[in-house]
Amino acid sequence: MPRPVLALTTLAFAVTVAYAASLSPEFEPSRDDQLAFAALARGLAERGEFTRAGPGEAFFPETLRAPGYPLFVAALCRTVGCGHWQIALAQGLLVALLVVLTHALAKRALADGRPALVATALVAVYPTFAYFAALEMADILGAVLLMGAALAFVRSRAALSGALFGALALTRFLFGLVVVPVAFLSTRRRLLALALGFAVVVTPLFVYSYSTLGTLSSGSSGSGLWYGYFQRLDARDLDSAERASAAQVQREIDAFDAITDRRAQALAWPRLDALMRDRALALIATHPLPWLARGVDRSLVLWAGDRPVRVGTSIPDAVAVALLAAQLVLFVAGLIGSAALARRPEVAARLPLLIVAYTWLSAFPFVTEERYALPARPFLFIGAVAAWVALRARSRPASLSAPRRDGSTATDAAAPQG
Repeated sequence: MPRPVLALTTLAFAVTVAYAASLSPEFEPSRDDQLAFAALARGLAERGEFTRAGPGEAFFPETLRAPGYPLFVAALCRTVGCGHWQIALAQGLLVALLVVLTHALAKRALADGRPALVATALVAVYPTFAYFAALEMADILGAVLLMGAALAFVRSRAALSGALFGALALTRFLFGLVVVPVAFLSTRRRLLALALGFAVVVTPLFVYSYSTLGTLSSGSSGSGLWYGYFQRLDARDLDSAERASAAQVQREIDAFDAITDRRAQALAWPRLDALMRDRALALIATHPLPWLARGVDRSLVLWAGDRPVRVGTSIPDAVAVALLAAQLVLFVAGLIGSAALARRPEVAARLPLLIVAYTWLSAFPFVTEERYALPARPFLFIGAVAAWVALRARSRPASLSAPRRDGSTATDAAAPQG
């Protein structure tokens, strides 16, 4: 491993430890996803079942979350322990691994070691990676799996890539489906291996869902679409159709919450989720333009909403504006650079735009949090560095690019060899 990359991996791990120290001992209790993941990990580690049922409680199926991240935490529980500090240190190592994987892909995408090192440094110092690595949440594991799957695909290890995309689907299901557009970059010979690797990993989830819930898939796509429709919409601005639909869905939610038997409640969830999806689609069909306009606001949350500080911490207005501006610049530069890279025939150069675009489009209809774009940010950074390189090339004086008798340029002569 090159020394600069080793230094960046060490830095990334150290920043994660620093964040863990700043967030301890509570580790953001308001992010209650952590409670669900902890309960699922305990169910896997202690009773070998994917359930949030406590000790002595009858099994009931999990309907909202996929098993990938709970399996990761359960492995920690059975080895080093699953306290917050053990998880933070393990995920600090994951961030360090993400730095290494990003450098390997960036070298191929950018075809130059120095710009690749800049993209790698952006991942190492970007504070949101360290912030979420310090918490018991699935986003860092998802980022590592996505980058690993992309790198394996670029290196023509199709079966491994498919398996890693499958593991990503078991961690963040919607992200795992990026394998579909990625498959269009594959040759026919490798497509079967990619699909087979993916299917082998995800099939147990479908078996679990069908055997416990009577449906091949569960999750929260319907509720995500429903709450996404109302995100950034003030209750005072609802029209009569929106109010009536909201009241009906709320009655269904109240009836669902009133179910005291946890197994019966789990079995009732797919119906409620489907109802919320249908009501959301009906509202979108009758209010398409306002929904699209709010989607722009959700996109700002997705790509420029990172606030890597303790929940509830007030940020000075000037700092908030600076954070927003910096993230918007990175996003615009990343899009421009990714689009420029995508003109090249190499698979590594075409992946950043594909993954950034997929992340944006797949998140657009649903309720959005800033962390949902985290796995795609290393690809966005690669695109941003590509834009920076192109801008530097255009700003060079013409004399530096003038050809010499041997066909080289002054810039070529000044460039380090090897």
